[in-house]
Amino acid sequence: MNVDIESNNQQLMKSKVTLLNKAQIALDALPTKDQEKATHVINCLEEFPNCATVETHKLKFIPNYFIARAGVKYRIIFQFQDQEVTIFDIVNHDRLERLYRNLKVIQMIDWFWKIDDFKIPLYLILFLVVRI
Repeated sequence: MNVDIESNNQQLMKSKVTLLNKAQIALDALPTKDQEKATHVINCLEEFPNCATVETHKLKFIPNYFIARAGVKYRIIFQFQDQEVTIFDIVNHDRLERLYRNLKVIQMIDWFWKIDDFKIPLYLILFLVVRI
């Protein structure tokens, strides 16, 4: 009898997983092997945050957003709120790295602008952003 209660509690703890159109298009465009890996991760996210088989990282600057590793090449960007997982996109790891570098540059520029005695010339800002 206790097994039935535990089983029911585990079923209640499953999260609803929703793929936005952009994520579905990205999933459909993946090569077959990568698509299988991503689908496996998406299925495991039903148990988030208790899915030990999936490597996830919380995004620092955006509350309730996470990245899940789907193999070597791809990452799944999702939000977890109120027992619901919303998958926003599936991106190439390299593209994500470039985006992250751009965000770091923007943060650095913002930090410099807050210093009253130091102003970065516009050409230097453009140089930094274009180079990345």
